[in-house]
Amino acid sequence: MEHGRNLTVWFDRNLAGGQVWDDEIRRAINRSDIFVCLVTANFLASNYIRDTELPAILQAADGRGALLIPVILETSFWKDTFGTRQCVPHDAKGNLKPVADWRPKHKGLHTAADETARAIDEWLKKLPPPPADPGPGASLLVTPDGFDLAPDVPGPGERDDPLQKRLLDGLRRVFDELRDDAQRCRNSHRTLCRTLDGYGELIRADLADLDVAALVTAGSALGGLVEALRPPLPAGVMTEPLEPELTAGFETLLREHARLVMGFAEGREIIARDGQIRALIDDAPAARRTLHDVLRPMSEERGLLTEQARDLTRMVDESLIEVGVKSTEAVASAVRYGGRTVGAIARAVAGKFPRLTGTVTRAESHQVASYPAAVK
Repeated sequence: MEHGRNLTVWFDRNLAGGQVWDDEIRRAINRSDIFVCLVTANFLASNYIRDTELPAILQAADGRGALLIPVILETSFWKDTFGTRQCVPHDAKGNLKPVADWRPKHKGLHTAADETARAIDEWLKKLPPPPADPGPGASLLVTPDGFDLAPDVPGPGERDDPLQKRLLDGLRRVFDELRDDAQRCRNSHRTLCRTLDGYGELIRADLADLDVAALVTAGSALGGLVEALRPPLPAGVMTEPLEPELTAGFETLLREHARLVMGFAEGREIIARDGQIRALIDDAPAARRTLHDVLRPMSEERGLLTEQARDLTRMVDESLIEVGVKSTEAVASAVRYGGRTVGAIARAVAGKFPRLTGTVTRAESHQVASYPAAVK
């Protein structure tokens, strides 16, 4: 099935010795566009599959248009999970027939493989050419209320980590103290305080529900604003520098933020990716203008984004306006966020409206092509 289709197949036997298997499985699901589920009674009875893998796979299929093909290998209660999906294989009369019921069995396997290959070929025809792997970070999925942030929560091992729980509790305490102190600068530094409020909403979630990608992105925006307000400010800037006491408070918050996010595999990957992007930026002002031209309309278009996604997008955009050229970290984070969200919207639209595929592909390519002016 891989031959001639330029597909990369991943399954858990690809795990290498020493890898954290839960992190690798979660990462593979987040980066995959096609899912083939080999459904048996044991598959459906697995706690890990039911509680961790399947929710992420179903969300990928419903939220970002990924292709899901359930292959029914044996009689089981598969309809409870996949009853609304197109399953395989089918007999000559068009009835679904589990592979185990075919005689000889290899005919069932061949039919399942053939139907799976045809489904993949049809799906590939309807989509724009897949972009290069965008890497880790916040992305969007389709909901009835608009495009929403795709949840990027910690893995099972991380969400129960007592150290991470203590770090999150400590971060909240630092935030609460800083929020009270920052009241006196709400008139002079409104963007900073709005970003701080948005950051606070993210860390109120329980550790198991913490959106790691959104938190890293918000932290980068907040850090960029703090750096931009550190004296001395550029000549001609009318904004007052941040008071030393408040600067120290924000620096403490950002240190605790870094300790927490570095405890998550996804957090480490995002920070590493931002470092790679930052090294490629050779014209920060041009990058800021390009990103602002993309993010501002996204945050203002009524009905396009949910409130949560709109708040994060506005947070990133407003930080770009304020940071100037003092924080390439914030610009790099915005490049990552902007690229992933625009790509997610373009591909979701193409998946829903096949006739627009060519138009969306050209639009997405134009958007991607606008980055080299600012990024090598």
